[in-house]
Amino acid sequence: MATVIGEELTLIDGEENKEYSLIVSQEDATRAKKDHIFAHSLLQQAKKEAKKEAKKRAQVAEVETESAIATYSQVSCYVPNDDVAADNKEQHIWSRLETLLLLSCYKEHEEDYHNPKTSSNKFWEIISNKMAVQGYIISGTKCATKFQCLKRTYKAINDHNKNLATIERSGNIMISKPWIEPVAIAGSGVTNENIEKDSQSKPESKKRKLDKILEDYLEQSLQIQKGKENNAQKRHEEKMARLARIEEVLTENIRNNK
Repeated sequence: MATVIGEELTLIDGEENKEYSLIVSQEDATRAKKDHIFAHSLLQQAKKEAKKEAKKRAQVAEVETESAIATYSQVSCYVPNDDVAADNKEQHIWSRLETLLLLSCYKEHEEDYHNPKTSSNKFWEIISNKMAVQGYIISGTKCATKFQCLKRTYKAINDHNKNLATIERSGNIMISKPWIEPVAIAGSGVTNENIEKDSQSKPESKKRKLDKILEDYLEQSLQIQKGKENNAQKRHEEKMARLARIEEVLTENIRNNK
């Protein structure tokens, strides 16, 4: 049985200014150098294979990201209250939609969360009722526990993998979070009076910073989803435009060869 010897053929996409390499038979390589239409078909095949490979790599990266999030989401949330422990006996596995809804409800009632007149139990019961309206029956205790777990999850993922695109923020924002790494005050020129005031407001300041992080997390999730839809539409429009230009070039070549 004869062995077919392949030849590496490099084709250049003038629109994207990119090179694509593929292995073809010597016969096809020779034909591609003379037949522009055949060369174009090979180029489209190479681009298609490259897109498949890129999509495959993206899927692998997405699976790894989801796996990391799922792993860190299992971080236990210790709650000493006996009633809370009893309520948590029946564990609830949160879906992504439920988590986003929880953050959305929290953001909607954030003023109540910071209102000293509103107790923690009352606030999370409000959130629980809001979720129930949407068809998700989850107790206030479980909502509060999940909220605390989200904080720990965000911190754990950020500390162990700062390259995760879904949670990575600018360096200035990360450095400003005291629950990610401590902020040194030595040599800052802060007076004793300011230090005393800062100490009094520190718990509230930390709380608000954590809340801001969770708001950013929700906003990023929604923007990523919207971005995927916009990118898909944009790619479709660009593809149609390229096909139209290719048809014009082929038509012109056919006319010139007549």
